[in-house]
Amino acid sequence: MHEDDNTKIGTPKDYSDTLYKYYLEVAEHEQIAFDTIKELFGMDRLHLISPIDHGYEIIMPIQLAPDLLRNLLNKNLAIYQLVRFAKTSGRWDQKN
Repeated sequence: MHEDDNTKIGTPKDYSDTLYKYYLEVAEHEQIAFDTIKELFGMDRLHLISPIDHGYEIIMPIQLAPDLLRNLLNKNLAIYQLVRFAKTSGRWDQKN
């Protein structure tokens, strides 16, 4: 990581494989949201998706958030919020 890259961690310019925990509140219909997240994450990252009341707790890099929202919107699902909680351990490029 370049010295200047440390100032970008946790910002929209964070292109690292650092993982963050998110809360996604979404109107679920016939598991379309889960299947959409699963498709984006891949089968070997299913452990990073936890269904909870009214949505999911997910772990992903910050740069994946716009892609996730776009994919859910393309399925015509209502998204009520996506909240980033905290940085977590592990890296996206690893199979964790």
